Formats: sequence, C-alpha cells, structure tokens
Amino acid sequence: MKVYDKCCDECLMGPTRIVPPARARQILADLRRSGNGYFICHKATIRGEDVCCSAWMAKRGHESNLVRVMGRLGAIEAVPQPEP
Repeated sequence: MKVYDKCCDECLMGPTRIVPPARARQILADLRRSGNGYFICHKATIRGEDVCCSAWMAKRGHESNLVRVMGRLGAIEAVPQPEP
C-alpha cells in the first residue's frame, strides 16, 4: 500500500480542497462507514495510480481495517508526492 509522504495543495482534508466542504464531509463519512478502504489522492487517480492521501492516513487511517492489517504486515510504503 502506497501513501504519499506529504499532502498536495488541493487536499480533501485541507483548506484549499477542490470540492465544497459538504462534499468533502460526505466523501469522508462514506469511507468511515465502509471501514475497509482508504482515501486515494485525486492526483494519484489522475495518473492512474492507487496512492493513499497522507493527510487522510494521518487523521483517519486508524479507522480502516485494511490500513490496520497493512500496517501489521509492514506493507505501507511512503512515496514522494510528484511535482505538478
């Protein structure tokens, strides 16, 4: 499981997100309800990659069953946030 080593400048969890606050809350609530996933950084999806948002990991990662299992397996890798 890859996780960006820092937040992007349009992070869902930050003040300069690209979606309205209500949509951000909905996305996070849906993820929290599932309990099994993680938030993929939108910049990773644009590149066709599956990389977890670093802010989400720091603030909400403990809520995900998948993240807890991957952590126990030592299978979480920090990767650099690509330049725009």
